[in-house]
Amino acid sequence: PVYTAAGFDALERAGYVGVANGSTLVVDGRVAEISPSEFLAFPYRLVRLEGSAFRFNVTGYDPSTARVGDWVRLVAAHAGEREAQGPDTGHRWNQGGKTAPPGASVVSLAGLAFGLSVAAWGGATWKEFGKSKERGKALHARLEAARGFVASDPASRGSKEVRLSLDEAGALLRRGQLDSAAKAQDEIDERLAHGRKIAERIEAARAESARHEATGRNVEGAVSSLETAERHRSNGDVQGAEKELAAAEAALAALPRLHDLIAAAEFSLEANRKQGVEDEAALADLEAALAAAGEGRVLEGVAAAERAVARLREVSPPARRAEGEIAALKDFLGAHPELDRAREVRDRVRGSGELYRLGQYDRALAEARVGLWLADPEALLHSDFEAIACDSFKARGFALDLPGSAPPRLGFLVTKDGARTLVITTAWRDFPSERILFAAKDFLNEQGAERVLVYSSSFTNMSTDERIRIVEVGELVELLREAALAWVARAGFDG
Repeated sequence: PVYTAAGFDALERAGYVGVANGSTLVVDGRVAEISPSEFLAFPYRLVRLEGSAFRFNVTGYDPSTARVGDWVRLVAAHAGEREAQGPDTGHRWNQGGKTAPPGASVVSLAGLAFGLSVAAWGGATWKEFGKSKERGKALHARLEAARGFVASDPASRGSKEVRLSLDEAGALLRRGQLDSAAKAQDEIDERLAHGRKIAERIEAARAESARHEATGRNVEGAVSSLETAERHRSNGDVQGAEKELAAAEAALAALPRLHDLIAAAEFSLEANRKQGVEDEAALADLEAALAAAGEGRVLEGVAAAERAVARLREVSPPARRAEGEIAALKDFLGAHPELDRAREVRDRVRGSGELYRLGQYDRALAEARVGLWLADPEALLHSDFEAIACDSFKARGFALDLPGSAPPRLGFLVTKDGARTLVITTAWRDFPSERILFAAKDFLNEQGAERVLVYSSSFTNMSTDERIRIVEVGELVELLREAALAWVARAGFDG
């Protein structure tokens, strides 16, 4: 579409919704301001159109053909730029020739000759003559925009294929072969958009490598590939640039994994030594991974670290125990798919797998155990959970089994700083029933306690009585996790 000055401003404010990178922007408007002055020789002009708040940065603008007050067409290839950031970082516009206000027309001898040639070529009617003329002007504007971009981009300028394509499209336009010219222009736009995308990816990879380098990681291999990619791009070798860029991106993407694997291998190696297990081959692989990381050979380092971690897991009693617990959780969920929908259970599956991958086998084992406790009613009985809750209150300085206090009909009493709390664990797996909540209120009204704490893994705190608090599921999971870690420490990996 051809935008008015005001229409383009609206498009800018909307963030170019629906305008893909590589698209051609065409704006018609009346010139309100030109700088520098038309009497000075300058490679570009900042042009403001009536109805627009922006100054367009126009390369090779000829003020003698479109002075202040004249109507002009501006053309640019869109590559994600924003005019709001200023003319230096906005689009690079080209002059598309004179135009006319809405409802008027501009006729030139060249345009008339072009239209006549089209009419003679195809025997078109005068209506088709006008359409062909407008289509030719639009294609010419697109071609000029592409030429402007190529002139400003060393990589595109160095491509023989791009130069030949531009010459071919120009020749087709001059002969009036509009369909072929449009097809050639589409191919040019696609090739230029691809080149711009590669340039953007190179810049993004450079920024990523700088972030890694700031943390002390060696990125020499990735940086070397990026420099080679830029050389290929500058010489017009898009395929060579893309190949080197892909290698750099793969190395940068694998860098965090390399350091995670090294940390996991070091952790597992130390844990195995405490168990009296040694593996020289795993140690050699770990040393190779550390050397590769220090020299920036990321992908080689990942391969060596993966071998080290795999060997250490094979000989590690803690890893085998954690692996068995994780498998038991997955098997149970496979047999009871309705429980796999519970977010808390799914989080334990993911968490245990991630901890296992990092070599933290005791925590992985505990996390999988929490998942089983939440999912399998037989894995943790009510009496066991009540014992866990009691131990937690004792560890925080609460007193239990208060002398002179009648035992509650459900739950148990704890006290601290003279305040009594009724703790209800009966419905920790389910929704607390109305009977339980009414019984809790009755106990409060009978002055048996000052507040009530209800554990539930399936219920959020919706009580309107501020004296009754239903424990959030996250707090419940943390209680179970602490108990599971204590269980692991007591049992050991040989228990």
